[in-house]
Amino acid sequence: MSVINNIIVEIDGIPNTSKTILSKYINMLSTNTIAIRDTGILSAMVNNDKAYTENTFVLPYKPFIVLLTSNDDDQAIKNRLAKVDYDLKATKNIYMKYANQLSAHGIPVYMYNVSEMSLYKIAKDIIDKVNNIDLSDYIIIKPIVLKPLHIS
Repeated sequence: MSVINNIIVEIDGIPNTSKTILSKYINMLSTNTIAIRDTGILSAMVNNDKAYTENTFVLPYKPFIVLLTSNDDDQAIKNRLAKVDYDLKATKNIYMKYANQLSAHGIPVYMYNVSEMSLYKIAKDIIDKVNNIDLSDYIIIKPIVLKPLHIS
């Protein structure tokens, strides 16, 4: 088993989209050791915005971001089962705006809809992408500075 250096896969997304389970799939299916965060910078930026705080994020690394989403009807059922209530449309909107901000800074954001693709297939696709990364794309000279967008 080898280690993929300099890559941190951050799994973000709206609540109840199986982020933690996806990270376990990736670990079980990969022949390499992949550093994974179940919740990364994208979720931190969204939560920062929702809390109306002024935190600026300074990244000393370039993350590989996975954004999980789902169809509205499917997500409504998941939220009822988990007894969670939040504005789904507004939450998706905030995630998309911050995903676009990250992309504008050269940080790749790979989106997957868990209503339309199994966690197994998502994990296999992520592993394939990570295994075929050009590591030079993940070397940064200076930290990436991200400011809040004040969406909520």
